[in-house]
Amino acid sequence: MNRNLKRLIVAVATILMYCNGAMAADAAGAGAKGLESASGAVKGYFDGACKLFYAICAVMALVGAYHCYSKFQSSDPDTSKTIAGWAGGLIFAVIAITVIKNFFAGSI
Repeated sequence: MNRNLKRLIVAVATILMYCNGAMAADAAGAGAKGLESASGAVKGYFDGACKLFYAICAVMALVGAYHCYSKFQSSDPDTSKTIAGWAGGLIFAVIAITVIKNFFAGSI
């Protein structure tokens, strides 16, 4: 993991711990209202984010296809490994997005 990703994870964890403590200190019901508004905001962005990830997968497919085609044209000996890795990664990404979308569909 690179340093910036570690810093981001620590920052998010710190914010979540602070928010958890602040909600516990709130008067009864104030934390629940905050969670409801956050849930509504997430619902609004979730479908758009899924479509964005599908679009990213489509771009990955085009770039990977070009890369595999150029390896095939240059008679590179590891073309089949490249195709298998590219296709496997792309299939995994699409299935992961679909599973996450269906997993959280009931709760979001």
